[in-house]
Amino acid sequence: LETVTAPRDRIDWSLFLPRSVREPEEMLLELEELCKRELHHAPWRKFCRKVLQTPEIRSRLLLAPGAKSMHHAYIGGLLEHTLSVCRLSLAISDQYPEVDREVLLVGAVFHDLGKAWELDAGIQREYTAPGRLLGHILLGLEVLEPFLAKNDGLTPGLKLHLKHLLASHHGTYEYGSPSLPKT
Repeated sequence: LETVTAPRDRIDWSLFLPRSVREPEEMLLELEELCKRELHHAPWRKFCRKVLQTPEIRSRLLLAPGAKSMHHAYIGGLLEHTLSVCRLSLAISDQYPEVDREVLLVGAVFHDLGKAWELDAGIQREYTAPGRLLGHILLGLEVLEPFLAKNDGLTPGLKLHLKHLLASHHGTYEYGSPSLPKT
């Protein structure tokens, strides 16, 4: 009897890995709807739509875990975690009307985007070389930079504020934050 095996690049490893109880496609759609509903500043809405509809970003988000082992360490985990942080950010901004609700929400949407490049989506869930050497915060900023660089109506101040939120979201240097929160 001859054994036939599929080439490595044709195996769907997601069939062998733990998954979120929710479908990643459903969560990505929910994230897009949340942005459409909550972002009233057209440049923010356009920015989020362009980023989230980029094929490479979408495909990575659909498979990405939220972490290697600490939390949401399964397919769809990054989207599950991101939606949770978005809901918390909106609830907090309801209590503090002086907070820029929209930049906070965009920061929540993209705070861990770099994890989709930090961790391999394969069966081992190992850190990638860029993940080990740069980490998810810098990787996320790199992924977003071309979208921020385009003249899409976002002021330099809004772009800088978003970058600061992403760079400082771990809070302290000890937790890997390249910058301390200042807003």
